[in-house]
Amino acid sequence: MKYKLINKISGEEQICFKVSFDGYDYYIKNEKEQVMLNKVYYESDNHNPIYSFTKNTLPKHYYLQEVIGTNNPLIDLSKIEEFKIEIICF
Repeated sequence: MKYKLINKISGEEQICFKVSFDGYDYYIKNEKEQVMLNKVYYESDNHNPIYSFTKNTLPKHYYLQEVIGTNNPLIDLSKIEEFKIEIICF
């Protein structure tokens, strides 16, 4: 299932899918982008699929899907409450 996340302040829209594990939900962008510092990413075949990069671990020319929002209070990322969430059915 796909979701449209609409930022309640800026009105910016993102099309995402939802991944749930360890009791938390994560909304993930559909497109992959070149990884950057200060962003949180998802990798489906990683044992710990949600992570970010430091200068020491930033791989060159590596593409992943950015995590847009979560309900996990332990991750420094936009919280789900900041978005209006619409289900998109295809």
